[in-house]
Amino acid sequence: MNGRALGRVLCLLVSIAVAGDAAAQQQAVAEPPLTRPLRVYIDCRGNGCDQEFFRQELHWIDHVRDQKDADLHVLVTTQQTGGGGSEYTIRIIGHRRWENREELFRISSEASSAQDTLRRALLQSFSIALARYA
Repeated sequence: MNGRALGRVLCLLVSIAVAGDAAAQQQAVAEPPLTRPLRVYIDCRGNGCDQEFFRQELHWIDHVRDQKDADLHVLVTTQQTGGGGSEYTIRIIGHRRWENREELFRISSEASSAQDTLRRALLQSFSIALARYA
């Protein structure tokens, strides 16, 4: 994914994250802030899913190894696109105080995208999505 395409993807993600559901945003404002780091279970396998990289870069969250311990479950699935690239679907599934809350983001990569470009696009997507809960 070249810089221009990555920029478009990130702009789309920002607009999705900012738009959100009005009722969910009102609920988030009314909730008291967490007194501990956000507990997140990242369920990501396949191309671009570098768990160790996410643990190092997302140091402001508590990475848990069991989804039962998480405040949020980040489920990433991939699907091949017609042009040989991939479409990543990122589903944020709420637990505990965010039970029954779910958000969906999608990003696409070109067939020629470098591994580092993919993992950085996923990292940016995770950061935007999780910041709303932290």
